Amino acid sequence: MRPPFQLKLIRGRQLRRLRQMYDWADCPRLRRRVQIVVLMQAGYAIREIARITRQSVWTVRRWLHRFEVEGCAGLEEAPRAGQPPVLTTAIELF
Repeated sequence: MRPPFQLKLIRGRQLRRLRQMYDWADCPRLRRRVQIVVLMQAGYAIREIARITRQSVWTVRRWLHRFEVEGCAGLEEAPRAGQPPVLTTAIELF
């Protein structure tokens, strides 16, 4: 059995940044990642967070570890490989 994950107390600038990221997120994936960190900070267990966010326990652990190592920047969307999507005016108006 894995030891319980302990996240350092989040305060000050980092806490304000997390709230700002959650409120202004254009991407639902980013909002979910921030929610995972905030729920952990609020004292929820990893299994509870997984159930609330509808993610696997493994995914919740991955994002918590990434936040612990990289901070708020680790939760941001990374550039994706491949050709960027092409949006035409017809698609935008639809």
